[in-house]
Amino acid sequence: MAVDRSTSARFPRSSGRRRSLLGLGAAVMSLFLAPPLFGVAGALLGVSGVRRGEVRLGWLAIALSVSLSLFSAWLALQLVHRL
Repeated sequence: MAVDRSTSARFPRSSGRRRSLLGLGAAVMSLFLAPPLFGVAGALLGVSGVRRGEVRLGWLAIALSVSLSLFSAWLALQLVHRL
């Protein structure tokens, strides 16, 4: 379990899992809606999940947030360029 530095108490593992899953949701949303906003939000939620003990899902949220937001921005530029 990760330790809360402000109180020296342990974070519950479910807290990190919840944040990581929200990060994954934000990553998927970045593919369809406001890529920079949801991409950054997903990465930050993933980092928060990693710090709270959910390492695998947290890193997955970070990787998907960055890759899907960059892909979505690239795709939008390609579609605008064709107009």
